[in-house]
Amino acid sequence: MNVGVPSRPEAAPTGPAARIKIETLEGVRDLVPVQCDAVLSRALGGVVPGSLILVWGLPGAGKSTLAAELASQLAARFAGLCYWLDMEQLNGGLIKACFSRTGSPTDRLRVVRPEDSADPHRLPVTWRDAIAVIPRSPRVVVVVDSLQTWAQSHREQTALMQSLRTLRPSPRATGATVVVISHATKKGDAAGRNTNQHSGDANVTVDVSSITVTKCRWTPCPRTLPRPSSRTIDDPRL
Repeated sequence: MNVGVPSRPEAAPTGPAARIKIETLEGVRDLVPVQCDAVLSRALGGVVPGSLILVWGLPGAGKSTLAAELASQLAARFAGLCYWLDMEQLNGGLIKACFSRTGSPTDRLRVVRPEDSADPHRLPVTWRDAIAVIPRSPRVVVVVDSLQTWAQSHREQTALMQSLRTLRPSPRATGATVVVISHATKKGDAAGRNTNQHSGDANVTVDVSSITVTKCRWTPCPRTLPRPSSRTIDDPRL
C-alpha cells in the first residue's frame, strides 16, 4: 500500500486576490428594451429596464415634458411608480403641466419635496436625501430634473450620477430606470464633465425639431428622430 503525503488545504487568498471574484455570465440578463409610444422611447428603440438615460438640451427644448411622457408610460408598463426629483419647481402645478402637455396621467407620479415647504427654517433637501427615500425596485422610474440644479459643482454632479447606480440592488439585479435631465452648452453638448455622459447607458440630445441619440447600449447610433409638430414645446420653463 502506498502511503502518500497528506495534502494540505489550499490557503485562503490574500492581498488583491482576496477582493476579486471570478464568475461566469450565467444568470445575467440580456439588454432587452421594452417598447412604448413615448417619443423618447421611439428615439431610443425602446428602454431597457434599469438603465440610466441622460437627456440634455437648451431651455425651451421640452426636456422635462418628454421625460414626463416617458416616465408615465414606463411606470404604467412596470405597474410601478414614477418619482420626480425637481429641486426648483416646488409648485406642483408646473410639474403637472409637463405631464398634461402630452396627455400623460399623473396617478403614478410621486414628487420628492421637503415635508413642510412653507417653513422658513426648514433645511433644503439634498440629492442624497432625495435618493435615500426612493425604493430599490425594478418597478420604479426616477426623473432627476435637473443635474445642475441638484449638484452645482462638477464633483457633486459626478457623485450624483454615481449614486444613482445604487438604485440597482446588485450588479445582476434590475433596479430603477432613471432619466437625468441636464443643461446644455451653447455648442449643444451636455453641460459639465464628460464623465457625466460616460455614466449614462443612453445619451439623448433634444431640440425643438428633433431628438438625437448619441449613445445607446442597446440600439445602433447615432440616430435622429424628427419630433412631431404637435409635440413641439416652446415653454421657456422647461
